[in-house]
Amino acid sequence: MKKTTFVFFFSLLLAGSAMMFTSCGSDDEERPVISIMESMVDMTGGRAQWPGLTKLTRATFESQIVGQGWYCEQSYQVSPRGVYGPSTSRQGMFGIGPVHYYFDRDSVTRFLYNDAKGYQNKGLGYVRDAYTYDENDNGVYVDGNRLLQISPSGVVNGRFLYAIEDGGTHADGSTAYAVSIFRRMSGGEQSAIRRDYSVRWR
Repeated sequence: MKKTTFVFFFSLLLAGSAMMFTSCGSDDEERPVISIMESMVDMTGGRAQWPGLTKLTRATFESQIVGQGWYCEQSYQVSPRGVYGPSTSRQGMFGIGPVHYYFDRDSVTRFLYNDAKGYQNKGLGYVRDAYTYDENDNGVYVDGNRLLQISPSGVVNGRFLYAIEDGGTHADGSTAYAVSIFRRMSGGEQSAIRRDYSVRWR
């Protein structure tokens, strides 16, 4: 199988990002090679936000994100000062795994690792929740709590997206945030994810 390589260069110290894509074949399989500089998100009020955010309309959200599975290629912990980058990569961190998503029109499925449920399917399972999308802040909300804030500059022809994830808490009780980069899954990859993360927790 031929492979297409995408190289990402991100700098969100500015109100946007620059991306360069290099192609090495067909788009049968797309695996991005990610290069990211130390960058920042806005932590005004203690909540992570994209700086200089522009609107991702509901119509664009539904046409490019809904009905697709999204594989987490990389995730970066956001420091209390809003800094993220190579030094804050979550890859290999003990007890933490990537979260992959699938969006229906009215529900979102998260495929994730749960260290506390390691005795069950090696901790791999999924949860499905109703959600709402708010185009005023590009937020995906579950039970009134923000799950993701999507950056429209990361949506490239529906193939990739990146988002701030709200999830977990720090030892002091504050919310833990991550900046994550997702790639649209093929049908075969979606089937594999559903097979591997087969236990429903909610």
